[in-house]
Amino acid sequence: MLAALLCAGAVGGPGATDAGGARTLYSCDFEQGTGIFTLVAKGEAFAASLDDASAHGGRQSVRLFDPGGADADLTWRHEWDDRPGRDRGAFVHWARDGRSGRSFELRQGHTYEVRAYVRTEEAHGLGIRATVWAAEGLPVRGQPERYSPIVRGTRDWGWLSARIACTSGDGELAEITIALLGRGTAWVDDVHVLEYEEEDSPSINYGVYPPVRLEDVRVETASCIALEFIGDLHYLKAEEPENWLVESDEDAAFADGLRPEKVGRMKVLDNPDGKLYWADTYRHTIFLVLPRALQSGKRYRVVMTNVGVERGEFEILFDDRANLSRSIKANQYGYLPDALKYAYLGGWLGSAGPLALGAYADEFHVVDAATGQVVFSGKPELRMSHDRHESLSTSALGNLTGEDTYELDFSRFATPGTYFVFVPGVGRSLPFRIASDVYAEPFYHCARALLHQRCGIELKEPWSKFPRAACHRSPGVQINATIVEHGSEDQDRLVEEDPGIKTETRLDAWGGYHDAADYDRLVGHYRIPASLLILYEMFPTAFPDRQLGLPESGDGLPDIVDEALWQVEFGIRMQDPQDGGVRGGAGPNAVVTAPPDLDANPIYVYGEDPITSLSLAGVAAQAARVLEGLGR
Repeated sequence: MLAALLCAGAVGGPGATDAGGARTLYSCDFEQGTGIFTLVAKGEAFAASLDDASAHGGRQSVRLFDPGGADADLTWRHEWDDRPGRDRGAFVHWARDGRSGRSFELRQGHTYEVRAYVRTEEAHGLGIRATVWAAEGLPVRGQPERYSPIVRGTRDWGWLSARIACTSGDGELAEITIALLGRGTAWVDDVHVLEYEEEDSPSINYGVYPPVRLEDVRVETASCIALEFIGDLHYLKAEEPENWLVESDEDAAFADGLRPEKVGRMKVLDNPDGKLYWADTYRHTIFLVLPRALQSGKRYRVVMTNVGVERGEFEILFDDRANLSRSIKANQYGYLPDALKYAYLGGWLGSAGPLALGAYADEFHVVDAATGQVVFSGKPELRMSHDRHESLSTSALGNLTGEDTYELDFSRFATPGTYFVFVPGVGRSLPFRIASDVYAEPFYHCARALLHQRCGIELKEPWSKFPRAACHRSPGVQINATIVEHGSEDQDRLVEEDPGIKTETRLDAWGGYHDAADYDRLVGHYRIPASLLILYEMFPTAFPDRQLGLPESGDGLPDIVDEALWQVEFGIRMQDPQDGGVRGGAGPNAVVTAPPDLDANPIYVYGEDPITSLSLAGVAAQAARVLEGLGR
């Protein structure tokens, strides 16, 4: 069975030369019409047309437009797909039309690229989806139909591309869709299907990616150098020690160059440039474990080959007193003067296992950031070895980091000021404060985050620098009260929009907080006002009015209480006036493709349930007690 793996990256403009000598299987610039694409437009909101070339500086292109927020597609499709409803708002090629009637054959070991030149205007996203079938005519098992959107609002023309690596069999490219996700306008031009003779995309991910680049070089310890890459790195070659060399003109041990004794790699999800990527975008960290230690104050060159990065060598200066090492972890906000104070020393090198730190565990120092003077010294103590694994019975005692973790205890030092932790041969931590108000700033930002997650409120100056219209309020959004309890087996009926679940009840279902990014507002959110009110009752003098810059600031209530009431009031709107039962929350039944104030999906409100009813009853009683104490 064919394993078709989409991976992608931006390329140059029209006429760019493709590395590896690509062969063009198909090309259409829309100058002579739509080629194998045929317009099929359904629905009043969606529009698609072949724009006149004069509107775009001589570039004739297909325009996709949707003011309502539903997806809009430009699609080529082979004859296998004639299911009802698949031709909504699309450019479609049907083989039985008398046109070319062909699909594109894909050969094992070759790489293919689907590419289009695109421009968007206030569009939420734009992406390519490719569907591949195996040579025997069956769909590829596990092949997802996944879009790969790029940046929102790319007003300049640029390439959007997706690659298909055929790793285990022949097949055929049976469908290409270029999709506008969310309301807006997009133009599509110069669609190409290219073939490369060898599989030159080692990643096995879907989507649109930035070009591979070296993001950061740092020293973890004198015996370990870390390099961070973004993009489609040749990571299999990057893990081979023979592709790396460390040289020095100042350190005789490295005069002839030394290769690492082992190489580790760690991969994490990342969004490096603020663009909209629905596909997985990775940051690769490569760790070079050296056979000899670097000397502080010396310069070194790291030379790399065959890893997919144009820049082949670079220079580093190792100064352990100035080196910011991620192996030293201190509280980045700081410590209360009379509290216990710990920093930690440890590192995990991905596939190479724990960072060896035994040679650096003799001493650590706390250094005054202003004067550079050592104000406290101690000895690291092994807190937990990397092989103390987590288990179901000892999860609280297990080592979840994969590191040999050393504890750096400086609890006896209590003088207010700004400091950093220094470990010889390793480096220093980020600076931190010792002060009685170190938690004021994180509290402020966490509380302000709740304001920005509120549903149904307009955000504007002076309360927010991120303006947004009020969202999810009728009559602009359809509100559907249902009989379905949250968490029940009937929830699938919401997705299917089963008319039998709706009631005649009309609800004002705004309020509460958006859940993550899907705009749900559910029963678990009642822990927010419960936590805020408990905090206020414990320390009432610490939380005055006008503390958080809320729209309610100045009303005579502490801001933390105002924030707690936002969820309580939403719960009251969800309450049945007849029997007092509370509905289990509200949210759209569709994938979110627009910011909250532009989300036009219908809202479904769950039916009443005991857990939500009891949750509101408890927090409402708590709020009543607090308000009574405030004279309300």
